[in-house]
Amino acid sequence: MNQENSQNQIQAQQLTPEELQKTQVLNLQELEKTIQYEKKTSKKPAIIVAIIGILSIAIGSSVFTFKTLSSKNDESRIQKKEIVEPQEKEVKETSLTCEMIKLNREDGTDTDLKVIYQFENDKIVSFTKSYTISATNGNEKGIATVEAYKKVYQSFLNPTIGYQITLSPKGTTGMIVNVKVDYEKLDMTTINPTQNTHISTSVEYPKDSSKLNIQTDMISKGLTCK
Repeated sequence: MNQENSQNQIQAQQLTPEELQKTQVLNLQELEKTIQYEKKTSKKPAIIVAIIGILSIAIGSSVFTFKTLSSKNDESRIQKKEIVEPQEKEVKETSLTCEMIKLNREDGTDTDLKVIYQFENDKIVSFTKSYTISATNGNEKGIATVEAYKKVYQSFLNPTIGYQITLSPKGTTGMIVNVKVDYEKLDMTTINPTQNTHISTSVEYPKDSSKLNIQTDMISKGLTCK
């Protein structure tokens, strides 16, 4: 009897819902015939057979229902995994400002070099430079020096993609050189060699240089950084 029940359960798991329903109807019909027959001979066997038959059908239905629900839950979990979007990597933005001021220089001028570096995750992405040179008050030599600088800087005005340079006057005896560099656009090989002959126009560091290395180098050149 136990072997027959096990076989019934296995067969029930392999049936479709429609086939299972038909099987349950046939089982009930056979069960009714058995009960009718057993009633003629004895009441006890009929009751026992009825209980065993009902349990077998119930177990078969439960197994099929459990497998169906498990399959749906698995599909639901897979769909949830598919719609999970990857998280974007966090970007930490910082800056570094370095400056060097020189007054009463031997050539009769005062100069102010200021550089602002921008970093993402401590790697350089861009910077701006501002270099101001003007004649020291009352120093005729300084005025001549500034005029000479204006002529020299004309050869520095070589903008390219990712590197912009402009020259503007400061009062009547001075000038300002502004440089902007964007490493995302800049091709280092396109920079005119003339740019790297003076600290006010040079690009000292390649892309992705670290903040610590730049700060250390700037301080070694006499700039104050913060």
